Amino acid sequence: MVKRNDKNLILSKSVKPKKRQIDNIFYRGFDLLPSNQPQIIIKNILNWYPFCTRTNLTGWLVTALNKNLQEQSIIIKLQNQEGNTIASETVYIGSKPTPIPFPLPFQNPTNEKQYDLELHIPLFNQANVSSEPFFLIIHRLLDRSEVLSLCKGDGLEIGPGTKPQILPSSQVNVKYVEKFSSAEQWNEIHKKEFAAQLKQELWSDYIISEAHLLPIPDQSLDFIFSSHVFEHLANPIGHLEYWHTKLKPGGLIVAIVPDVAGCKDYVFRPCPFSDLLNEYNSRIMTPTLDHYIRYAKGKKFKQDIKSLFDSQASLHVHFYTNTNMADLLTYAVEKLGFHWFNILHTPNHKDFYFVLCK
Repeated sequence: MVKRNDKNLILSKSVKPKKRQIDNIFYRGFDLLPSNQPQIIIKNILNWYPFCTRTNLTGWLVTALNKNLQEQSIIIKLQNQEGNTIASETVYIGSKPTPIPFPLPFQNPTNEKQYDLELHIPLFNQANVSSEPFFLIIHRLLDRSEVLSLCKGDGLEIGPGTKPQILPSSQVNVKYVEKFSSAEQWNEIHKKEFAAQLKQELWSDYIISEAHLLPIPDQSLDFIFSSHVFEHLANPIGHLEYWHTKLKPGGLIVAIVPDVAGCKDYVFRPCPFSDLLNEYNSRIMTPTLDHYIRYAKGKKFKQDIKSLFDSQASLHVHFYTNTNMADLLTYAVEKLGFHWFNILHTPNHKDFYFVLCK
């Protein structure tokens, strides 16, 4: 939200995004200094996932970086549009990370969605002013190298764009699958999005194709990797079934997938497994007009939806959390012939990782 200048996030001038290491764990969050004004306000909080589920867990934590300021507290308020407090919690800040709850009344009605969440470390006196801030932890940092290291042998990276993450080495023989016919065409389309140009020495390793039409012999791959691609696929069950045919026994599907609760998709809801099963039974493999209608509605696009569909503009077809992904991968093990899966996830991270083994 910070990087996108999201209008639903309001930060005071003293709030600074930060990465910090605490007890040998790396976190991403915000440095906060005590103030007379709230440091963070999130608008319309009950519209967004996961708070729309009425959870009392934020997944956030707070800690004091200055041990002399451990008696300070942070106040979390749920407020209506008139500025009235609907519910509040007070958390005392210590030297160890302390969980921050989501204040939500059980007996009072909360049908109104226009509630704001406010976080405030009050300035009681000048004695609690310090150059050493408090640290609001949003999430633990996941290490992509843990999943990238699984990609060994002969494999594919699907949809790498101009920045492949799996690179050739003495242990890795990799090809890249993209839709476009030349490096120049890809660079022209994405020149505003990517500052780096495609490495010309890798273009000979690109295959022009689709994720469901891989010109690769069956049972020839040790891995299939994708990053922020799986959410673009219609009929994910059908894609997993198809990729199963391309993998050797013991081969891996390794993927990095946006998490609804931590990325720009927070306006959507996780896709139910019944939708995925319906797509599998209908045997579609590309996005339908209904997918575009749903995405445009969630994003409040003003463009003509039919023209977006006709041009097959890029969109997120489905929306995932670790929970509904576990349902999908369980089905893959029980029905599609895979042997096991695992998911690497932490709350509020922009994405999570999974591995599925044939």
